Amino acid sequence: MLSNAYHVTKGLRRVRREGRFFRFLVYLFIKVETLVSDVYGVTSDAQFLQTLQDNVRKRGAPSKLVSDRAQAQVSKAVKDYLRWLCIDDWQSEPHRQNQNPAERRYQDVKRLANRILDRTGAPPTLWLLALRYASFVYNYTAVKGLGWMTPIQALTGITPDISVLLRFHFYEKVYYKTEEPAFPSDSPESLGYMVGIAEHVGHAMTYKILNPETNKILFRSEIRSASTDTDPNKRLHTSDGEDLSAPTIIKSRNDKTKVQTIVYSSDDESDSEDVLVENSDLIGRTFLLKPDKEGYVRRAEIVELIDKHEHNTTNKPEHIRFRVSINKGEYDDIMAYNEILERLEADLENPIVWKFKRIISHQGPLRPDHPSYMGSTYNVTIEWENGEITPKHHWSR
Repeated sequence: MLSNAYHVTKGLRRVRREGRFFRFLVYLFIKVETLVSDVYGVTSDAQFLQTLQDNVRKRGAPSKLVSDRAQAQVSKAVKDYLRWLCIDDWQSEPHRQNQNPAERRYQDVKRLANRILDRTGAPPTLWLLALRYASFVYNYTAVKGLGWMTPIQALTGITPDISVLLRFHFYEKVYYKTEEPAFPSDSPESLGYMVGIAEHVGHAMTYKILNPETNKILFRSEIRSASTDTDPNKRLHTSDGEDLSAPTIIKSRNDKTKVQTIVYSSDDESDSEDVLVENSDLIGRTFLLKPDKEGYVRRAEIVELIDKHEHNTTNKPEHIRFRVSINKGEYDDIMAYNEILERLEADLENPIVWKFKRIISHQGPLRPDHPSYMGSTYNVTIEWENGEITPKHHWSR
C-alpha cells in the first residue's frame, strides 16, 4: 500500500431519543498519502478501539496513528493493540487541530454532506448517512495532488468503476423489489429512498435503501427510479396526489409526539453489549482502585453523577465528576470521568471472580489493646482472584 499512516479526527453531535439527549460521535480515518477516508458513527468513546480494528481490517495496518490525544485514543487498550501490530503513534498539542491533517479533510467531507442534505431535501436524521456518502464520493473523485488519480486507485492500484455513483443521487425516491408480497394483490415493489452505497453487500451496484415506513436500512440491487413519469407504479403513487392514509382529525393531548431518531446502517452498529450510551450508564458499575499507601486494593462503586449541568457534562466529558463508594460504603470519594474509564478498562483484564487466591500477610498474636486489633488474635490480608486485596478478613485462635 502507498499510504503508511492514519490520521483520525472526531466530531460530536447531540441526538434526541425518547425525550433524552445522547452523545453521538463520528470518527474519521484518513490515510495521509492517498487521502482515503472512512467514517464511523459510535455512541461512546469506548468504541474507538473497535472502529480502529474495523478500519485496519478493511484498509490494512498503518505504520503510524495520528490523533488529538483524546482519552479513548491513548488508552491502554489502544496502546496494547498498536504494540501488537507494531504501529507507531503521535498526538497533536491540545487545541492545535491544525497539526492534524485529518481536520482539513473532515471539514471538506462535512461541507459536502451539508450541501447534499440541502440540495436533496433529506431530513436531518440522515446526517450520518450523508457524511458516509460524502466520504465515498471523495474516495472516488480524482485529486490533482495524486496525479489525477482517485484516492481508491492510489490505495489499491486499480481504477475504480464510478457507475454506482451515476445511477442515482442521494435521497432519490426509488422502487425496490419486495421479496415476498403478503398478498397477490400487493405490489411486488415498495417505495424507498437511496441513502448510500453498500460496499460490503451484494455486487457493485447494490445500494442502501431507506424504508420510510420502518425507518430501517435495506440492501437492494434491484431498484429503479421513482422520480420519472415514464414508468410509474400507480398502486404506490395514487393519481392527483391522493393520499391513501386516513388523516387524524381529532388529536388527544395523550397522543405521543414522534421523536425523530438518527438513522444509520447496520455497519455503523457495534457488537459490544457493554457500550456506554450516556453518562448515567456508569452509575452502578464497580472497579478496582490503585493500591493505596498500605498496599491494599479496594473496590469502588459509582453511585452518583455530581455535575448537575447535563448539557455541559454531555458535551465536555472532562468536566464530569462522579461520587464513588469505596469498600462497600466505608467512605466516599470523588473521581473524574477519565480516571474512571482508566480503572474500568483495567478491570476488563481482570474479570470478577470471587475466589480466594492466597494470604499475602498476617499479624498476630494481637492483644485487645493493640492498634491493629479487629476482634481476633490474628489478622490476615487476603488476595482474591479478581485482584482485590483486603485486610478485613481475620481469624481467631
